[in-house]
Order: sequence, then structure tokens, then C-alpha cells
Amino acid sequence: MASRRVSCALALRLTLVGCGLLSLTACSPLIPTTQHRSTPTPRPHPLTFVTTKDSLYALDTGDGSVRWRAPVGTVGYYPAVASSRANIILLPTSRQSFLAIRAADGSTLWQRSYPYSYLAATNDVVVFTTEQQTGSVLSAVRVATGRQIWQMETDSLPARVLFDGDTMLVTMWDPDALSCLGYGMSYGRLRILALNILDGSVRWAADNPQQQLWDMAAENGTVYWSAQDEGCDHPHQLCATDAATGKLRWRVATDQDFHLEQVVNGILYGWSATGVDAYRGKDGALLWRSGRRRDGLIAASATRVLIAKPDGQVVAVDPPNGYVLWSLAVTGVRYLEVLDGTLYATEHTISNQWTIVAHEMTTGRVRWNVTLSYLYPSLAVADGKLIALQAEFGRCSGGLSSDVTLTALGTTTGDTVWERVLPKTITSETPTPTIHARSLC
Repeated sequence: MASRRVSCALALRLTLVGCGLLSLTACSPLIPTTQHRSTPTPRPHPLTFVTTKDSLYALDTGDGSVRWRAPVGTVGYYPAVASSRANIILLPTSRQSFLAIRAADGSTLWQRSYPYSYLAATNDVVVFTTEQQTGSVLSAVRVATGRQIWQMETDSLPARVLFDGDTMLVTMWDPDALSCLGYGMSYGRLRILALNILDGSVRWAADNPQQQLWDMAAENGTVYWSAQDEGCDHPHQLCATDAATGKLRWRVATDQDFHLEQVVNGILYGWSATGVDAYRGKDGALLWRSGRRRDGLIAASATRVLIAKPDGQVVAVDPPNGYVLWSLAVTGVRYLEVLDGTLYATEHTISNQWTIVAHEMTTGRVRWNVTLSYLYPSLAVADGKLIALQAEFGRCSGGLSSDVTLTALGTTTGDTVWERVLPKTITSETPTPTIHARSLC
């Protein structure tokens, strides 16, 4: 289930990662040493990683106990990136460096000290960019060792990075090529660069000077993007190309702006002047439109598409035809998020009180609701638990005025499984990174 967070102006970063290295014993065949059947090795719980001002904590999601704490120095603004295959956490410590930390014990494997502006990773390779006066530099290093495998200079600035197999797709912003976007606004033209992630060689590039690229998404060997002609009066276009070769598969003209957000199970979803639109990935045919300008896409899966309506309704529609399957009123809800097949609605009820309501995706029925104090509306799911973070902000200083409490709720019942308090380490003088939740199990 793909998910888009509605708001993330928060104060800590929370990262959930399943540690495959710790689970290897559970996957190994059991060899009996006596005539009695051996006892299976219990599967270790995944770890919850929490960064504060100067430390990275690893908590056991089973009971909330602290497995280890790594003093990492000042934590940077960019979110931590995890590699489940290598079992490594890539943690920016400032805009000048980042660390590779072993998830099993918190030890530092390697460190790179480069001024970077973007960080993305697959399981084997991490790519970061360094801005220059005349463009940028793309660099790729091995996740396990930190060894640089290639570097490329370009006269453009990266805007987004996607991976499809061993192909890295980068949208590059050309600040010298301005095009009209309507309403008297101009913006640098974007282009697509497709690189071999293993050696940095250019596989293809989409660099049409007559087009303004808007958004990009990829799935199953195909990259999709929405664009418009250089002239503002020309129709907008939706295109599909082979991710490995750049060969055009189809191109269709749309009758209005279309901002592509994601592709799920062969259907493209995005927003336009008529709300949420869905196009068929096979040929670009328009499937349906939600019909209201301020409709917002919450999440999409193979069986449900959730749309937030401006009148306080959430509707679930059938992906191929847009038929409404169920709807529910969420008036007063501040945040909506889908995690592990459950819709979580966060309501700010009274002063410093937040209520989390869990809805079943199939019917929209309320499964449970729990009220917490000083809740940051950023959640993560792992090991059958919903992890929530609670801390109090100072009204004037903007910094934390209380310790940080992590609360684990059972995803089935909402019962509290454990609570863990971490010392307050963020001050009003320290920039606070946002919460970042991700599960790679």
C-alpha cells in the first residue's frame, strides 16, 4: 500500500527497519543434536530507530527496551535511509557528512564527509548529490563499504531520484531554461536522466527543449511522466517509456494539468483541476475523475483508492472504474495515513489531546480509537504494533519542553503494549528534523 503523508511539520525522526541480519537464525535449517526435537529459535523482533539531537537509539519493538544507543553528533535535516539487505542505517549528521551504522549493534562502519543536497539508496548503492555553482555532482558509493564506484558532473540540479531495477532515474532541473507554467509563473525546465546504477553510464535521456516536465513515477520497467509543451496554450501530455532503454511506449494529450503522484498495479494516479484522476498505464487512457477540485489522494493499492474530500469525507473507490465502495465522515481530523493496510485518522480533540482512530480498509469500519497526550501526528507500524511518539513543545521557544515518550499500540485492539521514555535532547536552539517513518520488513 503506497501512502502519502498529509502533513509533516514535526520535531523528531522515527525510522522503523526490519533487521534481516538478526533474523538469519530463524531462517536457517534446524539441526537436532539429540533424539528430542530441537526448540525453534524465536524470531527476533525488528528494531525501532529514533534519532534525537545527538544520538541514534535502537529499540526492540517487542518490549520497547533499548538495544543500543549510538552518539552520532548533530543529526542533519535529511531523513535516515535504511538498507534491509545490508542491515545498515545511513544517517546524515549534517549537510557535510553522513554515517553508515550497523543496525545490529550501532557501530559505525564508515563515514563520508561531502557537502550533499540529496540522498537516496537502494540495497547495494547509495547516491548523493553535491551542488556547485554551475550544476551538481552525482556520486555513488557501496552501502556495505562506503567505497565510491562512480561520479558524474552535470550542469543541472537533481530534483528527484527513482530506482527501477539497476536503472536510476533522475529528474534534473535546468535553471537556465525557463518555461511558463501559467498564472504569470515561470520555472526551470526539468528533464529525465537514466543511469546504470552500477557504473554511472547514461542509458538514455529525455531532454526535449519544447517540453516542461512535471512529475515522474516508475513501475515494472516503465517510467511515466507528465509534461507540457513550451507554449502555455499547448495541451499537456502524459508519456510512458521503457525504463532501461528510453523507448517511447505511448504518449497521450490531456485536456488539463495533470500532476502524476504514483503508479500502483498499472494505474497512474495524480491530481488536476478536477480532483484526483486515474489513467491506465497500458495505453494512457483516462479511467475516471473524482470530480472536485480540492480532492486529495491519500493512498492507493490494488483494491482501494482513498480520496479525501474538502467537505470532511473520506471515500474509498474501486481502482479500475472509480466506483465508490464506502465513505466516512472525518470532520475535525488533522492527519490521514495508511499503514500496513489500515487507515489511521488523527484528531486534535482538546488542548494537548490527540485521538488516533483506526479504520479497516475493506469497509471503513472503526476498529479502535485511542487518545494520547502531546502526540506528534507521525506514526509507523512494525511487528504488529503502531508506534506513536509523544513530546511537549514549548509554546514560545519552539523546542521540546518534555522528555520523548514512544508508545506502542497493538494494531488489532489499540491496547498499549509498552511505553519507553527517552531523555529530552532537542533544544530550541537546535534545528529539529522531521519524523521519518519507514518499514522495510
